[in-house]
Amino acid sequence: MSKLFVATILVLLLLMIIALIILPNVLLLWMLKNIEILHIQLTSVGAYFKFSIGLLLLAIPTFIIDILLEILFVFLIRYRRMRNTVETIMGFFLVFFYLQLLDYYISDITLSHAGLITLTTLYSLLFEVIGSDRLEEMIKEFRIKRKERKRERRKAERQI
Repeated sequence: MSKLFVATILVLLLLMIIALIILPNVLLLWMLKNIEILHIQLTSVGAYFKFSIGLLLLAIPTFIIDILLEILFVFLIRYRRMRNTVETIMGFFLVFFYLQLLDYYISDITLSHAGLITLTTLYSLLFEVIGSDRLEEMIKEFRIKRKERKRERRKAERQI
């Protein structure tokens, strides 16, 4: 009985993780669909989920390609700033072509050029933020500041 309980908890946890990844994509698509200038058309509710799952699957080749490019660029390009610029441009085009593939293979989705460029820019920026060390540094700084505030609050409470 306990194995069934643990398996159920693991399945629910997996579903929650997937939902946390898919739901922001669905929300973003829904918001961008309502902007007339972008001409993004989704003809069914299933298209939202197909597109979101497709984007979830993009993460796998993106990170593998990113690791391979990082290894290659360490040997080819000496300057880090130039290396980061080349990686960002290549990442943009990878996302662009992948979104074109999703547009082509999912029949319920129609993306205009403006919609495709907008989605590519948003997802490229998102992947850049996720992959950057700056995000981790910001989180560490936030935690340190929070601990300092707690210490100061405790000192103030003790003095009263």
